[in-house]
Amino acid sequence: MLVLIQILVPLVLFNIDVGAMDVTSLPPCNFPAIYNFGDSNSATGSDRYPNAGRLLIEFMADYLRIPYVNAYQNLNTTNFQYGANFASPGASVTPQQYPNSNPFDIGIQVKQFGELKLQSNDVYKQAKQTNTSRLPKPDDFSKALYTLDIGQNDLTLCYIIKLDVRAEIPNIINKFAAAIKVLYQQGARAFWIHNTAPIGCFGFASRLIGELPKTQDQNKCYTFMNEMSNEYNRQLKEKVNKLKVELPEAALTYVDLYTPVHELLTTYTKLGLENPTFDGIHRIQSANQWLANRVVNGSMSDPPIPITHACHKRVGA
Repeated sequence: MLVLIQILVPLVLFNIDVGAMDVTSLPPCNFPAIYNFGDSNSATGSDRYPNAGRLLIEFMADYLRIPYVNAYQNLNTTNFQYGANFASPGASVTPQQYPNSNPFDIGIQVKQFGELKLQSNDVYKQAKQTNTSRLPKPDDFSKALYTLDIGQNDLTLCYIIKLDVRAEIPNIINKFAAAIKVLYQQGARAFWIHNTAPIGCFGFASRLIGELPKTQDQNKCYTFMNEMSNEYNRQLKEKVNKLKVELPEAALTYVDLYTPVHELLTTYTKLGLENPTFDGIHRIQSANQWLANRVVNGSMSDPPIPITHACHKRVGA
């Protein structure tokens, strides 16, 4: 099993426009906190799936040497000193209207972040020292890392309720971008944005295919579903590139999860795993650790920077 390599000397350096400089020649960022927005792939606390073990977001926190952030479930009692996890199982980018859908779409999660920031600002402004130890310092919000791992459920729901997924993708991407813009307006500057997985390779894909094209590739993945995941990812990457212009102080890193997750799902026996998921959807701990080793070093990122340097913007411009 691969072991994560730790960064030994984290130094303070934030949001430097380095142009075409090799970012690894700069000191790593000193992120005081992580704020995560997502679905069950990164949901912790009581929302965590009992068989999941440690999640990708937790291996990322290990790599950054940040304590695991608590789930945002009780604003008045939970310790958010090192950030907060707003992810919720079943969450999507766009609000869902069908019965039993999860109401905590990314817009709601961003509103929850706003609540946390407002309380932190109020408490520190009033100098209630007995209450500040569990809340982030107001100045730390702009220095934190903002991770987003969401969108898979939007595509899945299109298959479940028989919507035209290709026609829905632009709306999903626009909602995603709107959430990033709100976070930026709230002071967020460093974004680590995951694309979506090859849904056609998941074990549960056969239950979604319905009347859609049933053609499979050599790995028995449904090609239509993977084409739609790729189209979603293409539009997401294009939107992130536009946001780099629209949000001049932001450092936005687009992270390709599709490629390593595809490798994980189609060659897991060669990687020494019996099964990469415990239910045909959600990854087991060893799969998450393998995935973390593939993404934290920047080999899957655009710009190609490790997560430890994600506060630096416009690398390779």
